[in-house]
Amino acid sequence: MFQVRKEKFGSYLQYKLINTQTDEYVSILPEWGSILNEMQIRWEDSFLNIIDGYADPEELKQTYKKTFKGSKLSPYPNRIREGKYTFEGIDYQLDINFPHENNSIHGFLDDQVFEVLEEAHSTMYASLLLSHHYDGNINGYPFPYKIKVLYSFDIHNTLRVNTLIKNTGDRNMPLGHGWHPYFRTGNPIDSWEIQFAPTHQYLLDEKMIPTGATAPFTEFQGFKPIGDFDFDTAFALNSSHEAQTFRIRDLSKNLEINVVQETGPNKYNFSQVFSPPHRQSLAIEPMTCAPNAFNNQIGLIVLAPGATIGFEYQIQIYKVY
Repeated sequence: MFQVRKEKFGSYLQYKLINTQTDEYVSILPEWGSILNEMQIRWEDSFLNIIDGYADPEELKQTYKKTFKGSKLSPYPNRIREGKYTFEGIDYQLDINFPHENNSIHGFLDDQVFEVLEEAHSTMYASLLLSHHYDGNINGYPFPYKIKVLYSFDIHNTLRVNTLIKNTGDRNMPLGHGWHPYFRTGNPIDSWEIQFAPTHQYLLDEKMIPTGATAPFTEFQGFKPIGDFDFDTAFALNSSHEAQTFRIRDLSKNLEINVVQETGPNKYNFSQVFSPPHRQSLAIEPMTCAPNAFNNQIGLIVLAPGATIGFEYQIQIYKVY
């Protein structure tokens, strides 16, 4: 019932995890940081791609470093102020890849090649296991590590994304991790209803760096239309439970999309939500730390030599009755 297929994406390869009975699938681009590019579902007698990805390789090459759509955020999500941080008494300078803010943003694995280690399929699911070994050679981050990503798409239209990171160096390494999927329904986000319940939001300065202050955020504790609400906001989640869920509803399509983040010690206890100016999609970014965590230590993971850590998030699809 399920297959893993390789197809051309320009000069690159894309891997599709396909339900062959329904033609629903998830597509992944291993040569571009193992990004999630599509999640096509059958909905109301047609097909709907709920992931705002890249339509073709030209769009990918021209806009990827501006949008980071679907990308893996490693070894830190979000921003490091001016690319500077101090770890265990040593000062480091990362490359500035967001010059209009003078910040370093979203790590540096987003366009790296991942090796396909394993393909698997059965009557219930298809999965793809990918790997990349960073050797510590990038300016400002001399901490080698190995990262594995497992995508699994199942008969219930649930996508699970598991990440394992192992410190392959001989000293402690600072670490954060996240993802950057954008969600779409075919309608502007203004008409969507959303529901999520963070413990608080981080107040940010003009460079999108936390000021040190927080504020409660109860705007969408219950389902409520987004309307003209603008997001570019970092949130802390309740880490006392095993998971926290961000829920999207497009009632015109009777569609609900759930983004489920594994929470708990050193898990996805933070989220960034971003509404792009075109308002045709919404980024919901699971993160293990707050912005600028290498400096403010909020959610920072310190991974010992030889140690391994893992994280999971899910995308679930439901019909609204």
